Amino acid sequence: MTLTRQTAKKCMIKDILEGRYVRREGWEPNYLETNYGKISRVNLMGLIIGADEYSLTLDDGSGQISLRSFEETTILKGKLVGDIVLVIGRPRLFNEQRFIVPEIIKKIVNPKWIKYRKLELTRAKITIKPNNEEQSISEVKTESNITDALIKKITELDKGNGTIIEELFKYFEESKANRTINQLIEQGEIFEIKPGIVKVI
Repeated sequence: MTLTRQTAKKCMIKDILEGRYVRREGWEPNYLETNYGKISRVNLMGLIIGADEYSLTLDDGSGQISLRSFEETTILKGKLVGDIVLVIGRPRLFNEQRFIVPEIIKKIVNPKWIKYRKLELTRAKITIKPNNEEQSISEVKTESNITDALIKKITELDKGNGTIIEELFKYFEESKANRTINQLIEQGEIFEIKPGIVKVI
């Protein structure tokens, strides 16, 4: 059986706390029903307001949630109270408490990204249709050299206001570049600060 990795969807902590948690059987991933659709992996941004060896507490202005790592605690190391971070992870429910098992925690230097995220999500909010089928999107596998080259070129072309995606097609094959850019956005490596314009964090 081939397993697909779910897209990490952008949302607010409030949506995780208020969304309906749905448990699935077998290999099917559990998910949350939220204002942004069904979510199995989340892409969050917020401020660390609490930290210990096995968990961090994240606040994004809409709510607070715990980031817990039961096996790989190194992902939590070096993250301090007061840090602004981007988090990719999976929402979980245990004893009626909701938390995130993080896959990626990346520090963000510019606090304006949080303001931009809130504006972005305000535009992205959708109305849930209970009978919609869950869409499983497989993350595209790209060679590391293409990924590294794209990140380097985005940084090189960025003069402060981001890099126009179409400019990248002068240096990379368009379909491969588009797939890799989408993957980097999902992973939180880059942001689409405006339609068609990306920036490395």
